[in-house]
Amino acid sequence: MRERTHETLVGLVHLRAVAISMVFVFHYCLFDHPLWLERVGGFGWTGVDLFFVLSGFLIARQLFVQKPSLRRFYWRRLLRIVPAYLVMLAAYELLPSIRERGELPSLWRMLTFSQNVGLDLATRGTFSHAWSLCIEEQFYLMFPLVLLALGRRRALVPFLILVGMTMRAWSWTHVRGNTLAWYEWVYYPTWGRLDGLLAGITLAAVRWRNRHAAPVGLALLVGAAFVDAESRAGSIVIFPLLALGYGAIVLAALDPASIFARVPARVSSGLARLSYALIGDRIRARPRRWRDGV
Repeated sequence: MRERTHETLVGLVHLRAVAISMVFVFHYCLFDHPLWLERVGGFGWTGVDLFFVLSGFLIARQLFVQKPSLRRFYWRRLLRIVPAYLVMLAAYELLPSIRERGELPSLWRMLTFSQNVGLDLATRGTFSHAWSLCIEEQFYLMFPLVLLALGRRRALVPFLILVGMTMRAWSWTHVRGNTLAWYEWVYYPTWGRLDGLLAGITLAAVRWRNRHAAPVGLALLVGAAFVDAESRAGSIVIFPLLALGYGAIVLAALDPASIFARVPARVSSGLARLSYALIGDRIRARPRRWRDGV
């Protein structure tokens, strides 16, 4: 079902609120919490993967539809992300008492959004939760350039997913049951976490909507919940599985006939504004006419 023009994407506002709620509950469970909340929030870590799918879709859609200049695109991304990020980074530098563990990574790594690669969690794990923002910023930097260079080469998406799976299989050889090493080698590095972004880009390129995709997405996510992500096989398949599951949910939410689009977004809009790395103005804006995708 082809996407119509001139309509708001209310369904994505709801999903963005769901994503930030999942991440918040999961991290809250790291502190003292009721046991029932852990049962509810244990899968909340995958809210980041939903963010990646949404971000990939919204950024790709913006570039496919509007064809903005690179200068304008980068300037808008800079203004949306960097000021708030620098405030938090200054707080971590100047107020050691708020640090959750150890020391900060090198300042140059924080300022270049590269701290998610080669992160030493044992001694420099403070502010490690900025890893997802690093991936977002690297995506903002590289995707427009890749799009200009490669244009409509759709085969790039499955190729990069296979590259990610291969890299995680190789990275797992450095893990072997060490949870910290799994985060450092599998979970945080950019090359292993492109699946969600690529799923979002694909949705923006094919321009489909189908409210009946939601049950498929839920089934995939239920399956993902039973995968041991830290095993070798789990490390290879968990992130493509999450990307497909959340991608199907986003596909359903794009359909104006879906329940996602019909529920008022007053509460969701407030929660969505609290999230950090997506482009809320583009969710609410009326899109222009679709042009060629990739």
